[in-house]
Formats: sequence, structure tokens, C-alpha cells
Amino acid sequence: MINISEQAGEYIRQKGGCVHVFLYEPVGLCCGNVDLGPTVRLGRPLDPENYCLQPNAHDLQLYVPRRFFSRNPLTINIQTVVGFRTLYIDGWKVFGL
Repeated sequence: MINISEQAGEYIRQKGGCVHVFLYEPVGLCCGNVDLGPTVRLGRPLDPENYCLQPNAHDLQLYVPRRFFSRNPLTINIQTVVGFRTLYIDGWKVFGL
């Protein structure tokens, strides 16, 4: 389950109240495949049939891929980079440990 921080929840609500988790494919490096982790995007996914709505404390629409799995607790959070606010997933472990 993915949690949403208070600050991220307010931002998402200001931007329409809907986000989805996007999964990148693993990247092949010299040491093997590395999963760089998911990202958060505003709005509904382009292929909603591959997602499910996850209930959350903020009553926002959070679409999560059906094949998404994490052993670690995750939180959608917000950060400011060069004056722009961006959402990110906190708690993701690159090597899944």
C-alpha cells in the first residue's frame, strides 16, 4: 500500500485530485538489470485497464498498476527542485532489499 503525505495530498488536490504510479522497465547495466523504481504522475493513466484504484486517507484518486509490488512501506511525497514542485515515491529500494 502506498501512503500520501499531507503536503503531497494538498498539492494533488490542487492539481485535480488524481495521480497514477508509473513503472519503468528494468534497465540493463554492466552488473545486471536494475529496477530504478516507480514515479508519480498527475492525472489518470493512459491505460486505466492495467491499474486499480487504491483507497487512501485523502480521498484522492490513486491509480496503482495491477502488477505493482513492494516489500517496503512507500509514501508519495513532494519536493521543490529549482522552484518547481514535483511528486516522488519515498521508501523505494533500488535493489528491492
